[in-house]
Amino acid sequence: EGKWVSFGGEGLYFAYDENVHFKAIDYQVNLNHPIYITWDFNVATGKPMSVAFCQYINDHFHFFEQSVIQGANTSTTLSDIKARGLFDYKTTYIINGDAAGWAKGSATNGFSDYDVIIKYLNDLKNHNNMKFKIEVPMSNPEVKVRHNTVNAYLKNGLDQSRITVYKKCFTLNEGFKLTKLKDGGKYIEDDSKAYQHITTSAGYCVCMNTIKSSKSRIINT
Repeated sequence: EGKWVSFGGEGLYFAYDENVHFKAIDYQVNLNHPIYITWDFNVATGKPMSVAFCQYINDHFHFFEQSVIQGANTSTTLSDIKARGLFDYKTTYIINGDAAGWAKGSATNGFSDYDVIIKYLNDLKNHNNMKFKIEVPMSNPEVKVRHNTVNAYLKNGLDQSRITVYKKCFTLNEGFKLTKLKDGGKYIEDDSKAYQHITTSAGYCVCMNTIKSSKSRIINT
């Protein structure tokens, strides 16, 4: 109606409609397209390591699997993913996510989170010819840009939805419904909720594929 309105107190992903975007069915992976594995790195209590799996096909994101584990580190999460057979698809995997994962840390004995992932996947590659590459932006998008970009893919001006969440991504479904800003007037996500972090990882993937100005660090294997 031409009015400025505030979304304060409402969910950040205001364009998300569970009846439209969530499908309580399994997703059939299209082996003609890569699988994106997108990470939000956390180790703090109440802030789980959060990983989302998706395919980006014809400008549409299909989020179909997740690994959300309280108290996990990168190695533990990789082991969980492998044990569930999620590295067994005969297609290319593109590793994406939080740019902060390139930082060296004491929790990983001086290696970065992406160093740990590369070593683990290189070992898998040697055993089963797995194909993967790393494609991570040099810096994370601004928080508001990430939210706006995701909301635009949830529903654009033509009422088109270009994100679908499938039943195994139940935490992502919850996060898209419930993630809010912290109280206090600043534009900061309330990251005290466990479901918030996987919305961040999903947002990284959406932004990497759709914000063409973002420069990425790419490692082909």
